[in-house]
Amino acid sequence: MSLTLVWDGQTHLFESRAHPRGSVHHNALVVKRLQKHIHLLLIGILGAEPSGSAILKIAREADEISALEQEAVIYANQLKSIQGKYVPEFYGIYHGEVMGSPVACMLLEYCTPGARISPDERNRKIMLAACAVHAAGLMHCELLSGHNLVMSGKDIKIVDFSGAVPHRCYGATPTLHPGRGGDSSQGCRELVALERVYGVFSGAAFPAASPGFVNPFAEENVLYVLARRVVGMVMPQ
Repeated sequence: MSLTLVWDGQTHLFESRAHPRGSVHHNALVVKRLQKHIHLLLIGILGAEPSGSAILKIAREADEISALEQEAVIYANQLKSIQGKYVPEFYGIYHGEVMGSPVACMLLEYCTPGARISPDERNRKIMLAACAVHAAGLMHCELLSGHNLVMSGKDIKIVDFSGAVPHRCYGATPTLHPGRGGDSSQGCRELVALERVYGVFSGAAFPAASPGFVNPFAEENVLYVLARRVVGMVMPQ
């Protein structure tokens, strides 16, 4: 799999290390720079004019290339089952040289917003996407700023997994807070933090714990199996 990239009038050839050479060839044209290392592309298959849109994420320094390769591994493995639904589609990572220096570039789905949705619906979809990522075995670590949450049609997708870490999230649910299962410290710290900003109690104080309330999400509780059903609500079908 290879990529011919036209950038500022110069043509560059990149090869994928994950697929046999020549299996698929793409042509791409850099349209504009969106951020320091992120560009908008027009892309097409061999023999066709580039017409579809995609995102190019590029790395030049050795440490940047290593980080981009690791992010590509995350997309291709842990996030494979939720690509296109909760995270962008991953089109591959390519390696080559520009002006004699090594360069790596990753191609991703270009996410564009569709019809407007209500703030409550947007928040709900943010929480579903975050829970799906956690159920896939990752903690993103940079979601609270909102910069890595993008609209894609009427959905929310999470982007930029360069800082993500492996994470085992029991139940992948944020609702471990007073009144819904005891002290919030019992839950996943990232999901609980997101719950305060985007969840059902966002913008309001968490309710006091109900006396005698049983936490169904605690592993030692016999009702823990009920919490596992929550995973099915956020995992793709």
